[in-house]
Amino acid sequence: KFMRAMFCGDKSFEKTGIVAYGVNRLMIHSPLADTSNWNVNIQQGYYGEETCGCNASPSDIYETAETIDEFLLLKTDKSRVEFLLKNEYGYLLPTVENCKWSVIRVAVKDITLPNPDHYKRLDKKIVQQYRDTQDGLPQCVCVGDNFRLVDGYHRFAARQEKARKILIIHGCIK
Repeated sequence: KFMRAMFCGDKSFEKTGIVAYGVNRLMIHSPLADTSNWNVNIQQGYYGEETCGCNASPSDIYETAETIDEFLLLKTDKSRVEFLLKNEYGYLLPTVENCKWSVIRVAVKDITLPNPDHYKRLDKKIVQQYRDTQDGLPQCVCVGDNFRLVDGYHRFAARQEKARKILIIHGCIK
């Protein structure tokens, strides 16, 4: 399903903010995001060596497509967000298990950083990569009325200096 949508123009799957965010996160955490997993095909041309394409291993492509297809088959935002967090971290925090999820725009100053020490130690290269990417997707996952950041420190850091408001995936605690 995902491969048809990406490469054949199939528009049959829903593209909510959480779905688009999820596909993006799954791609970033897939083996396909690592350039060392790609082979560049070189051939001799009139002006020396020229690239003539690149390819990844079929197993990496299959694994990524299977994970994304599994995600796209989920019917609720709750199951989608939980799938993404489990995929990235291996488990769910108790505070996110019973949330109702939605995409909202909030003031950067209203987001609470529960671990300021972690924030200070962020990898600057990763933050810069996110600064260079303007994708219009939600930037982080926050829970509760105080918008406590639970996922997306690097993306939040990349946006906080330039934006007064950002899109987030917000978990309203039931």
